Amino acid sequence: MAAFLEAVDAPSHADATTFQPVFALLDGTLVTTDVRLGWVRDTDGNRSAPLATGSLSFRRVAFAQPGRLITLDLTTAAVKTYAVPSRTIEQVRWAGAKVVASGDDGAWQIDTAAVSPTAEKLPEGYTGAKNVIGVDPAGAPSVTFWQLEGLRKTPTAVTAPVTQTNGQTFSTNLTAASGVFLSDGLDAGDGVAPSQGILSVTLYDPSDRRLLVMGESPARNKGCCQVVGYSIEQDLLYTNTTAEGVRLLQWTPDTGVVSRIALLVADPAVPPVLGFGFNIAN
Repeated sequence: MAAFLEAVDAPSHADATTFQPVFALLDGTLVTTDVRLGWVRDTDGNRSAPLATGSLSFRRVAFAQPGRLITLDLTTAAVKTYAVPSRTIEQVRWAGAKVVASGDDGAWQIDTAAVSPTAEKLPEGYTGAKNVIGVDPAGAPSVTFWQLEGLRKTPTAVTAPVTQTNGQTFSTNLTAASGVFLSDGLDAGDGVAPSQGILSVTLYDPSDRRLLVMGESPARNKGCCQVVGYSIEQDLLYTNTTAEGVRLLQWTPDTGVVSRIALLVADPAVPPVLGFGFNIAN
């Protein structure tokens, strides 16, 4: 299952102020609900869509909104709202029955199975993922390993020409991967200077990394490619927005083989599909 946002009060997403989530089932059926959402913003006022890569977990979906978190049970259609003490929440991520909401002000965890669910403040930098690929202010990428209850290990440096990550990190017991922005000077050959890619890192040996470079000309839209999880065979799954629309692709880092799986949205004006319900790794 996949999810994307449809503009409600304007013909284009850029001009809209209200969205409704649309769910694409395995048989191709599109399902809508009465849930209505607005933009989310960071502390500088920059807006982004209220649907994150980790929003879906099987038959549950969560949406960030200023000062609150909205969850929807796709089996029962039950909608619940939880207060979060921040108006800059942009990302949500499921961790079992718990959902983590994070943004510029930090991250909070809500146990949706609790009798009286409340937002619990999390350690700085923790977003609900056990392994996180990030870039420090000096520009060096690293992998941070988190233990239970948010006890952080020392970040382990990764040698890669990465300046910034794009989207959330997903991982298995062996690898972690994230969409990334690359150094401007990196040359992919034939004079093409790519700016985006996918970074895959072996967790037990971060020096063993693979980089999938988006190096064609003209360059793709900013933020074109985001990791959405892993297949049963542990191949990496990611979305790619091009002039054709939004595609779901599979990449095997060990062999470098990339395979097209599906054209998810044929209209390039539609933002990338950011939520998937088949993620089997965190």
